[in-house]
Amino acid sequence: MELNERIERFDPGKDLVFNILGLTEQIKLRLKDFLSQSQTGLGMGHWEALNSLWVRDGLTQAELARAIYRDAPFTTRLVDDLEKRSLVLRRQDSEDRRINRIYLSSRARTLKYQLLPAYFQMLDELSENLGPDAADRIRDWKASLSVSVSRER
Repeated sequence: MELNERIERFDPGKDLVFNILGLTEQIKLRLKDFLSQSQTGLGMGHWEALNSLWVRDGLTQAELARAIYRDAPFTTRLVDDLEKRSLVLRRQDSEDRRINRIYLSSRARTLKYQLLPAYFQMLDELSENLGPDAADRIRDWKASLSVSVSRER
């Protein structure tokens, strides 16, 4: 298809990127509602960081930034806030004093068991119209698309 024809036929409602961004925003709104209902005062950044640390405690700040797809200044402010909320502790790396590692506090570990049951319920509601292997297919598709996206950077 010629470029001008492609431009004339362009329909954002059928565009892959437009649809992914729209779906992402809808899911973020559900997550924000979930966090609001949890009455913890946590925002999306807090949720993303805690999830990453629940999977792998002791990340460096740079590793955490990459895990949550955020830049270094945002991550620094986020970790500062998590530290003020007594949810994380910064500890100097035992082998390289220039590196700080971020560890969950006991309060954050407890919070995991308070929040995840309601989160799982929300996930079940979001995926109730999907088939049993849909999550695996979506993860595979996301991994393939991520390779293409990162190649372009």
